[in-house]
Amino acid sequence: QPSFKIEGCLTNLPFQKVLLSTLDGHATVIDTAIVKNGCFEFNLSSEMLPGMYSLILDKKTNAFIHIVYN
Repeated sequence: QPSFKIEGCLTNLPFQKVLLSTLDGHATVIDTAIVKNGCFEFNLSSEMLPGMYSLILDKKTNAFIHIVYN
């Protein structure tokens, strides 16, 4: 069962999915959320390690948001 959640809503978000990736030099995608009405949600395991992560909105335009998970 998930212990933590990352959720957000962005006005006029034109993308259909948001990717959650590590930000450790490899940018490994670890989860994908479907965008519904501009909102997305990731349910995280309690085993997820603290660190820098990236919410990738669009790979083509390099649209992303960096987050710190601690």
